[in-house]
Amino acid sequence: MACILVVDDDEKLAEGLCEVLELSGFDCRRASGAKEAAVLAAELKPAFAITDIQLPDGDGFSVCAGVKAARPDARVLIMSGRAPTAEERLLGQKAGADGYLSKPFDPGALSARVREILSEKTK
Repeated sequence: MACILVVDDDEKLAEGLCEVLELSGFDCRRASGAKEAAVLAAELKPAFAITDIQLPDGDGFSVCAGVKAARPDARVLIMSGRAPTAEERLLGQKAGADGYLSKPFDPGALSARVREILSEKTK
């Protein structure tokens, strides 16, 4: 069972994401900010992370870099309530992000996308 780290300061959204992912068989952990995410990434070395782009104490790019530092083969999706700018796409690429999610999104589709990205990793 892959460990997934969900990072978002919107507690209800993070809780809902974890619930859907856990129902799909994943071990899901939550962090409400970049600092907490850094601690959990180092401790858990998650296979996958889903992070909001804007956090109260940092951003999704630093979370992505931290997850990749803890586990280089980890996959990371960055969420945003708007389309990422060209600069944000470049920052995400440099940090090692595997893609972006636009809020709102269908939780079931997210679970399928996580499985797809994780299966690509093993090919």
